[in-house]
Amino acid sequence: MDEIPTVQTTETSLEIIRVLKTLGGATLSRVSRELEVSKSTARTHLQTLRKHQYVVMDDDGVFRLSLEFFDTGERVRSRIPIYEPAIPIVDELAEKTNEKAQIMVLENTAGYYIYRMKGRQGVSTRAGRQAELHCTSAGKAILAFTDRDRVREILDEHGLPERTDRTITDREAFIDTLDQIRERGFSVNDEERLRGLRAVGAPILDEDDTVLGAISLSGPTTHLRGDRFREELPELVMQSADVIHIRTEYS
Repeated sequence: MDEIPTVQTTETSLEIIRVLKTLGGATLSRVSRELEVSKSTARTHLQTLRKHQYVVMDDDGVFRLSLEFFDTGERVRSRIPIYEPAIPIVDELAEKTNEKAQIMVLENTAGYYIYRMKGRQGVSTRAGRQAELHCTSAGKAILAFTDRDRVREILDEHGLPERTDRTITDREAFIDTLDQIRERGFSVNDEERLRGLRAVGAPILDEDDTVLGAISLSGPTTHLRGDRFREELPELVMQSADVIHIRTEYS
């Protein structure tokens, strides 16, 4: 693929945003070191971002991302067709199972959790986080119903990095797994991303069987085991996906 031309100054500003996001905030000196640019260059970019209210500076000289990103993120999330229809279904699933329920969508070649709700026993995590597709139940559910040429493009870009000794890292075996998921209608993550964590996912489809996203339920292996993991929860997750499909069609 040909390299896409970019604007270097914009690249630098975006790198500063990435640094502030990763670190939670940084001084001018820290930004300069992280990007390996002069302090004057870092200062110019930071002041430009402050002028447009994307960055704020604390009294102690620490620059942080502003709430403008919160507003932007909410606007972006609200345009996703399944977002609002999915909220009450995800809430209900989390309450019914006492585990963590979430919605993932695919954008470009990455998965993003756009909404999450934690049941009484669920493990706390935040929405908005980018997630790997190959080792998450929601990601695999999405890929199973995604055009195979696009799946191969995603695998070419990201590969199948091993996260635990249960992660599927062989491409042919992974494609076979996607075929099985498509046939049975749900996916599982059996400690493939993190030891001690399991999840069950199901695709959310439109009336033409185009995948819009996926819903998943996750929890520790002590909670998700036996028939509950293999039968009861998959049925609940698939039912929830169907309801979201219907609510999306009529919303």
